[in-house]
Amino acid sequence: HQDNIFKALAGILNLGNLAFEENPAEQDHFQISNPSYLEMACNLLGLPMAEVGQAICYKRMETRDGVIQIPLDATACKDQGDALAKEIYFQIFDS
Repeated sequence: HQDNIFKALAGILNLGNLAFEENPAEQDHFQISNPSYLEMACNLLGLPMAEVGQAICYKRMETRDGVIQIPLDATACKDQGDALAKEIYFQIFDS
């Protein structure tokens, strides 16, 4: 049990190390500039890397016409990553 807590905390710390840059292929779209931290966090937390990266860099909205993905700026991406880390921490220690 203690090993799982340490893995989760290490995953949280890796999420905190994420940095963002503008995607050269798409103007006003940001991407993770150091994906090795995302990969390590996802491996430690047992989460799918592509889905977590998408959730951090895009806001998902459901409309009656379907789902749309809105790209976030670098500040909002950082905020999303921090919110994910906080939620994981909360789930570990407040349950």
